[in-house]
Amino acid sequence: MYQHGKISLRKQDSQSKQEAVRREGLAFVYYTINVVSLHNRHVLRRYLTQHQVYLRSKDGQNFLCSKGAIDTIVKIIYHRFLRVLGEKKATKSPPLLYEIGPGLGALTLPLAQVLPSSHIVAFELDGLLIKLLSNLIDELNEQGALSCNISLIRGDALRTLPGYLSDHYARNYRTKGSHEKTISVDKSSAYNACQTEADPPWLIVGNLPYSCAIKLIISHTLYPALCVPHIIMLQKEAFERISATTSSKQYAASSIIVQSHYSITKECDVDKECFFPRPSVNSVVCTLTPRLLLHEASEKAKYHAFVNAAFSQRRKKLKHSLRRLLASYSPSLIPEDIGFSSDSRAETYPPEVFLQAFSLLSTSHK
Repeated sequence: MYQHGKISLRKQDSQSKQEAVRREGLAFVYYTINVVSLHNRHVLRRYLTQHQVYLRSKDGQNFLCSKGAIDTIVKIIYHRFLRVLGEKKATKSPPLLYEIGPGLGALTLPLAQVLPSSHIVAFELDGLLIKLLSNLIDELNEQGALSCNISLIRGDALRTLPGYLSDHYARNYRTKGSHEKTISVDKSSAYNACQTEADPPWLIVGNLPYSCAIKLIISHTLYPALCVPHIIMLQKEAFERISATTSSKQYAASSIIVQSHYSITKECDVDKECFFPRPSVNSVVCTLTPRLLLHEASEKAKYHAFVNAAFSQRRKKLKHSLRRLLASYSPSLIPEDIGFSSDSRAETYPPEVFLQAFSLLSTSHK
């Protein structure tokens, strides 16, 4: 039971351990972390009140508190991690996993048991949540329940994550247990550093806040070191946006940009009842697998501008919405020159056509 801010561990008998390993193919179930705050809405509410944690809706703070949902997501991440492990060549560095928005460790702590030889770097904006999660990690370390490196980084993942990537490896930085560090990031220097970094994360996971989920995904496409598999949870509306198909209401520039860089696979639905506070919509866990279609970061930025220009006037025909951008390449350039129809609209073309059009534009009209 969770009592007075402490964590207790329940040691499973060997028979149940063997059964779980046989059934799930997992080798991490010797201990079960009985953190009721992660699995019980009412205890979580009391815990947050006791520690004066005031949730901010603008930050999308919805804590996952369903043990069934947590177990399902951890298994998805674990099996994907094994696939990545099989694809990786021998490396001196431990397997590295980035988590965005760990909160109170609903996924962080189980993942630390699943991946004991890995290094988990968790980015959290709320300083108080970092302090509380750090205390939970320390208690588990004292009990010998964790053998995984966990670094807790305070900052907005949009700005802090790219800078941390270069800073972390430039100093060959490692930490055991918990660590809190705030990094001020200059966007241009972080951008340049991430182009040459040798050791990117193997996976990026997390429960992304609705307010910046799509923006965060798109920002990662600009950094080659961050174009790695993502296993993320999005609110259903955001998932429908990035996975939308042509001529649908949700189809937008963000749909094309994300699908041009990633193959999107839906893993499972997560009901809104699995969260505290309860959000207004359900969520979806999905996997983003990189597609190596555009390589240079500068080329990707130009492609994003090209797609955004096509959708800048959604109900307008391409001869109007692309007029200014095409004129910047050549005054006589028209949509037909790059494979579009002047009288069509952007929403009628799939990502593959946009990639082909951009390729023609880049190679023929530099």
